[in-house]
Amino acid sequence: MQAESKSILAKLLATENITVQQKPGITTAMFDLKNRVLMMPLWSAEVSNDLQDLLLGHETGHALDTPLDDYKKAYETIAKNVFGDTLTPRLESTVRGFMNVIEDARIDKRQKRRYPGLRKNYLKGYTELFERDFFGTKGRDINGMNFIDRANLYFKGGNVHLDIEFTPEERSLLLCPSIR
Repeated sequence: MQAESKSILAKLLATENITVQQKPGITTAMFDLKNRVLMMPLWSAEVSNDLQDLLLGHETGHALDTPLDDYKKAYETIAKNVFGDTLTPRLESTVRGFMNVIEDARIDKRQKRRYPGLRKNYLKGYTELFERDFFGTKGRDINGMNFIDRANLYFKGGNVHLDIEFTPEERSLLLCPSIR
């Protein structure tokens, strides 16, 4: 019954009849923009409702706000403009990774505005992910990490759980002048 109710919730949040599947072997939730399939991991450890709702809220944000063709064209264009003739599949993948961090921050912000009731699920869900060391931060010098990784952690609630520092130039890129 739990999986069925979460599937109904995902369809309501996405405002369409998306397909929701539990997939063994995947490490996190994901949304297939082309086929309109939300995939949830089958984790061996118990997962709270808050974490499940965070993942559903986040992935349905992609369903609502990430346009497949425009997204793909954007990272391809940026990669070509930045790297020109030296563009390799690895460099394009790096640009796609940067775009994914930005897109995730954008859709999370939109989802929390669209569905204010999800804010608590986001906070508790990301707290659970940090406690599970999902992001691999335990024992690491967060401020020694590269900018995009620190930004990703910051936007995923790291500002609550970690003491993330940014230079003034980095803060201007984040459009968050009040953070350290």
